[in-house]
Amino acid sequence: MLDYFGCGQEMIEVVRWVHVIAGVAWIGSSFYFIALDLSLKPGKRVT
Repeated sequence: MLDYFGCGQEMIEVVRWVHVIAGVAWIGSSFYFIALDLSLKPGKRVT
């Protein structure tokens, strides 16, 4: 499909790798913010 726009094989590979890296970063940031949210919740107090 990108060949229709005149892009070469190199550009297709670059776009593919950027997409993979963005997906990994998105999943990683999701895990990070879940851990951050859980650490900010107050714990149970023993009285």
